[in-house]
Amino acid sequence: MEATTEQVTKTYPEGTVFTMLKFELSEKDNQSYIGYVSQNTKTGKVNGVRVDSHYPKRVCIVDAKLNYLIIPGVLYRVTLIPMKSKQGYIVIEAEPYQFRATIKTNYIPKTQYQVEVCFGQRKIVFDPLDGRKSCRNSIQGVVEQLSKRFDIMDLQSVISAFEIQANNLRDKFIKDGCYKRVFQARSIAKG
Repeated sequence: MEATTEQVTKTYPEGTVFTMLKFELSEKDNQSYIGYVSQNTKTGKVNGVRVDSHYPKRVCIVDAKLNYLIIPGVLYRVTLIPMKSKQGYIVIEAEPYQFRATIKTNYIPKTQYQVEVCFGQRKIVFDPLDGRKSCRNSIQGVVEQLSKRFDIMDLQSVISAFEIQANNLRDKFIKDGCYKRVFQARSIAKG
């Protein structure tokens, strides 16, 4: 991973590594957060890995000054310095990483009605035709899902752009006459 411009202007100890990590609560003391990295033998690049990874890994312990900032399961851009024992690393800087979101509308009359919000490797879909859960077939349900995310850049503008596209799609959905058909099918299934 490349260093940011802010990291380039600072001076770091020799052996400092810049990478991306997710953290989990340590099972030993239930107070500190840890993550794991593995070094690629061919390129020498250090990347974050899961605890159950089959690659040889080293532990990364978050500095006590940063512990209160960490949210488990969130991807962070981190700065690591090697431990004196060379058995792992200490995290001296951690900043949550945020992805750019893209919003795409898939519309085929009477067949497909979807608005997809894609970011990183995740996708949240609004689907009024085939969505089974309220978090998928209602605009408010998808907005609630999006508002819980920490890893979307400029979240409010993404939510407002999603609402505009979802409302436009819902209008087409009603205009095509699918709303009555879906509503009747769901009421029969419940009854």
